[in-house]
Amino acid sequence: MNHTGTVPIKTARLQLRPLVFHDADVMFSTWTTDPDVVQYLSWRPHTSVDETKRIISYWVSNYPDPKFYIWGIQLQTGRLIGTISFHSISDAFSRGEVGYALAKAYWGKGYASEALQAIINHGFGVIGFNRIEAHHSISNPASGKVMEKCGMQKEGLLRDYYRANAGLQDAYIYSILKKDWDLSQGHW
Repeated sequence: MNHTGTVPIKTARLQLRPLVFHDADVMFSTWTTDPDVVQYLSWRPHTSVDETKRIISYWVSNYPDPKFYIWGIQLQTGRLIGTISFHSISDAFSRGEVGYALAKAYWGKGYASEALQAIINHGFGVIGFNRIEAHHSISNPASGKVMEKCGMQKEGLLRDYYRANAGLQDAYIYSILKKDWDLSQGHW
């Protein structure tokens, strides 16, 4: 594995980059407080900008770790619209899990798929993962469409897999393997 940490990644419409302290106000006003955004996530809506600042402070303090990956999703215009990350990384099994959150105003425009494809490409092409996986609540099929658009395959149902703001969630698990990615040459 060739861990790089959260290095900037550019796509056609996005810049994936490390978060910085001054991102807190935009995050707080755009998506960390939105109950629709966090409905199927395990963290609660933020109640103050200080809460958002605390999580950014934690991330910033972890950025020197080459195995720490959380990017801000920024439009080329400079507008920050969400986050995407690798977590639950296993070097022994060459795998990692993806998670993302996107401001509601930017849903359905292909930004989540573009960001996910970028980190899948980075995960296989640079870091050296063999498997990248993700899951979503069965009540949030739009997230599954994002995963499928990026070549991930549904593997099965995980019953009562996690607790979200909407309660216990059954989840579908998806994955993509390096050999699948190699066949697609990183393009879906």
